[in-house]
Amino acid sequence: MYADDVVTIVRLTKLDLLACASTMEDFGVASGLCTNLAKCSLHSICCQLEQVELARSILGCEVASFPIKYLGLPIGLRKVMAAQLQPMVDSAASRLQPWCAKLLNRGGRTILVQTNLCMIPIHVMMSLDIPSKVLEAFRKIGRAFMWKGRQEFCADRKKPRLKVGTHPIWESFFEANLADKDTNSVTSSINGILERLGQKEGGAAMTLDQITRVLEDLQCTTSTDDPEAFTFDLRKMVEACRNEEIESLVKKKYGQEAFTIFRLLVTQGCPVETDRIIDTTILDKQIVHSTLYKLWKDDYTDSEKITSAPGTGYAQFFVWRAKNTFREQFIDILYHAALNLRQVVNYIAELLLEVIF
Repeated sequence: MYADDVVTIVRLTKLDLLACASTMEDFGVASGLCTNLAKCSLHSICCQLEQVELARSILGCEVASFPIKYLGLPIGLRKVMAAQLQPMVDSAASRLQPWCAKLLNRGGRTILVQTNLCMIPIHVMMSLDIPSKVLEAFRKIGRAFMWKGRQEFCADRKKPRLKVGTHPIWESFFEANLADKDTNSVTSSINGILERLGQKEGGAAMTLDQITRVLEDLQCTTSTDDPEAFTFDLRKMVEACRNEEIESLVKKKYGQEAFTIFRLLVTQGCPVETDRIIDTTILDKQIVHSTLYKLWKDDYTDSEKITSAPGTGYAQFFVWRAKNTFREQFIDILYHAALNLRQVVNYIAELLLEVIF
């Protein structure tokens, strides 16, 4: 039993089924928590068709297949395979945004790993025997987040946006990097890219023109030192990903209108007049004014009153810009949220220990 979810194992005999139905009915009368059998499901394990029909007629449950998932965990007759737990690994990896690792110190990274990554396998191991491959995947995610570099970050971040068939070229470009140190750019020679691309499936069939065109589409430029080498600026990629994360937070907190206005201010990088914001975003004037006030009140933007020259009518207007400290503000919120979550987890663990002992 977990919260309002209960798994009941019963033999499909008439006596046991009637006893199960009577027990659930008595529990509802005593506690006021009545069981809605129409929302329950019946999963038979090595049972005859007549037994399943008998159980459905007595309990009134919907018959479903087996194996099943309960509280996100696969339950079956055989040992859990690594492929069945892969969605859980992917979900855990998505909780650790790669760009945050570049901005947090080691203590902040440790808290995020403990609260977002370590608790998931512990929850699973309370019920299942996790394959060593899955545990290694969790360890790999944690190590990558703790020691994340710009090159790995940009390569992983760009992959979901690549067109079909361009993944091998992108991977080969980073594998052929001429500099071993984690600098602000990646430079790879075309010969090195071709050599590593030939080792990948389907890479040998790609022509030099195709590879060059794909690299240009990926915003790789020809190196100034070597015309046969391509360079990718990591700083622009990191900056764009940081802005996207902040913009998504603004959208979730304030709505689509605030997201549109904030993106305009970030991309402009300079003060923008209120009328220009209204004309560019094509939003209602009242909505723009109220949204700008909300963003200014929560320290996402700065405003300044400008007085025009005397010859133009002495008009006054406001200009707006995105604050330079909004990224640090977001990281601070994220850090304190992780810290609070860790305290809640520790408190729950202490309560469980008190119940057990």
